[in-house]
Amino acid sequence: AGVKWEPKLGPNTKVFASAAYYTLTQENVLTNDPDHLFFSVQTGEVKVQGLELEAVARIRDPITLTASYSYTDSEVTKSKGPDLGKQLPIVARHKASAFADYTWQEGPLAGFGAGVGLRYLGPSFGDAANTPILEGEDALLVDVALHYAWRNWNIALNANNVFDDIYVQRCSDFNTCFYGIRRNVTLTLGRRF
Repeated sequence: AGVKWEPKLGPNTKVFASAAYYTLTQENVLTNDPDHLFFSVQTGEVKVQGLELEAVARIRDPITLTASYSYTDSEVTKSKGPDLGKQLPIVARHKASAFADYTWQEGPLAGFGAGVGLRYLGPSFGDAANTPILEGEDALLVDVALHYAWRNWNIALNANNVFDDIYVQRCSDFNTCFYGIRRNVTLTLGRRF
């Protein structure tokens, strides 16, 4: 179920917001085989329910603000293993992001824009049994963007995790841990036809 909202806030401000609530149940999900280590059996059932909120605002054309939040509650509802009643591994309960962008509309910088944003990634379990010591860390990351549009051409430089924060995203056992994605910079060039 969802709702979309587009309020009238004046001629220079456009806002679009949406909210959605969902409940999903999936049968015959692979779960850990209690009799054979590193194998799975197709006997499980999971239920995932959550809430997603998003809002985008454009103020006087040059300023764009975007924000989103998601809450995900997952549970293994049928299983022969130790994961019964546990949260799905690698599924964070909370995620949030906010991004602000300014694009010049006139003058010598017309078409050039810059933005900065924050992303919050909540912790998630790395194993099916939800072992507390194997829970990953939460992270607050900073992203930046520079972009330029000229005629039908677009060029963009995006940097995620600008400060190169190092964090453990999850551990699947006491010897196997995975780090979150470190600084990532991409340059893209595109043309519209």
